[in-house]
Amino acid sequence: MYKKHKKYTAEEAVELFFALPSDPEDSDKDADVETDEEFSMEENRAVDLSDPQPSTSRDTNKAIKQVDVNQRIDSMSTIIEVQNDSSDTEEYNGDDEEDEGWSIDTRYFDSHVICMDREGIINPSLTRTSTEKDFFSQIFSEEILKHIVKQTNLYASQIQTKRRSGHTASETTKNWEDIHAEELQAWIGMNIMMGIIVLPSLNNYWSSDPALGQQIISQVMTCKRFKKITETIHVNDNETALPRDNPYNDKLHKVRPLIEHLNKKIAEAFKPSSVLAIDESIISFKGRSTIKEDMPLKPVKRGYKVWCLADSKTGYIQKFDIYTGKAKDQIAMDTLGERVVLNLTGCLKDTGSVVAFDNFFTTVKLMKMLNQRNIYALGTVRTNQKGLPAIMRKKVKLKRGEFQFKCKEDIAAIKWMDNKPVTILTTVNSPSATTTVPRKNKDGTITQVSCPIAIATYNKIMGGVDHFDQLRERYEIGRRSRKWWHRILYFLIDLAIVNAFILWKVSRRDLGPQNQLQFRLRLARQLISGFSSHKRKGRPVSFLSGKKTVPDDVRLTKVGDHMPTLQKAYRRCRLCSTKAHEKRTRYICTACNVPLCVDPCFLKFHGK
Repeated sequence: MYKKHKKYTAEEAVELFFALPSDPEDSDKDADVETDEEFSMEENRAVDLSDPQPSTSRDTNKAIKQVDVNQRIDSMSTIIEVQNDSSDTEEYNGDDEEDEGWSIDTRYFDSHVICMDREGIINPSLTRTSTEKDFFSQIFSEEILKHIVKQTNLYASQIQTKRRSGHTASETTKNWEDIHAEELQAWIGMNIMMGIIVLPSLNNYWSSDPALGQQIISQVMTCKRFKKITETIHVNDNETALPRDNPYNDKLHKVRPLIEHLNKKIAEAFKPSSVLAIDESIISFKGRSTIKEDMPLKPVKRGYKVWCLADSKTGYIQKFDIYTGKAKDQIAMDTLGERVVLNLTGCLKDTGSVVAFDNFFTTVKLMKMLNQRNIYALGTVRTNQKGLPAIMRKKVKLKRGEFQFKCKEDIAAIKWMDNKPVTILTTVNSPSATTTVPRKNKDGTITQVSCPIAIATYNKIMGGVDHFDQLRERYEIGRRSRKWWHRILYFLIDLAIVNAFILWKVSRRDLGPQNQLQFRLRLARQLISGFSSHKRKGRPVSFLSGKKTVPDDVRLTKVGDHMPTLQKAYRRCRLCSTKAHEKRTRYICTACNVPLCVDPCFLKFHGK
């Protein structure tokens, strides 16, 4: 915080000026008793008063507006600052103790040319003939599918053991049948379809109402089985988790194997371009969790924070880390932002890549550490950070499009005036190089405004994580759950899907824009393909013990349209067949699309 200066008129300033002692040997007490409280005295500030007319009378000082002060200034140890009433802006002339080591020498940047045109390269095992499932499996592999199957069946077995020993246990795993990889794939495919076709209730997907029911989902497995898998699914063994009070307790133990697997696979599947961005992605969650963050100023107010390194040209997530809060007994030598950036960019060492991040992460120290690793960086910076030149914090009179800069070895600090001051640190672009950017005026017209290339480059490459979020949120999978980690599980599946779609697009660059909706539809069908619940293979409707599930507005109206039609296969009568006495028929109602005995069930079913 800077001390607020009291403003004086010219007359008051002159009066205070002449009240100072003429003799430099006068008492310090007499000279400083008021100045410490009423106004500040800084170096390189001067009172601009011209046309000297000295006066010896205190009574006439207020009438004098121009005074000769040259001799008095020579004898002063400090200089009074008088601010103009019309502006709070401070003039800065470039001399300050904080500028030690900072200069306008740009020779380092003039001698360094950084390539930012390198394109990303996908794993050679993925070709144009590969299917959508192949791209997805490159990231969400069969290895992790088998691991989840194993852990899910293990969890069900553990719950059943507890129940048999007399402990209270969830009824979810009662009569549990082990899941297998094909069924888990189908479950993921069904979730993808539910993200595309969003209905109010999970049960609606199995509804007999033509306006709600989705056969592509209901034909795969029963609603009951789908719910059992959802409630039982597990990624890690609960019994291997350390107690919460253990300093080595992993708050993400339940999903840790999947996090590690995905970070490994996404790095193998794609070599990023030369420009990347670091930012946060938020997993929305309003329930109770020790790692949930409250962010009242963000669009998503509550949820889990995920630090992401994304390829700026495609939005591909190259590495991610879910934030779990400050570690117990942690002694931080670096800031949180510095630790996040250094962790995420570990895979970029000696690649000459360019990374952009916002002012949460940026420090002078971080820029130096990245440059030592042969990683170039751009980052907006908060003006209260340590080690910055004075131009970054001083209020300077700049018009729109004007800028100032200072350099220190391989780092440049730039302050540019847009509608508001923009401050940035860079090790990439020469701070003196400029371009133009369009800006809208109040009357709606567009003006080209001068802008440092460093700031234009930052704006160009900073949106990688935002691009990923847009793709993810468009057809986001998952539903509300009482289990805090389910939202993270759904996010990780979505991350694999979006990254697979980006790889799909990169492999088909010359074929024009690719549609994510079509990609997800085809992927869901391929994951579901060939699987149907073994109890009712190929049957779109489950056994419903005589319940009239066809809506009344379909069942009871336009009775003449409800005609029995003979089919090849026998099916259970919707009205009279029971588990104890199964009855089958080859006739179905053409309007209701349900199997019914011609006599007497057909008439009874369509009557009140």
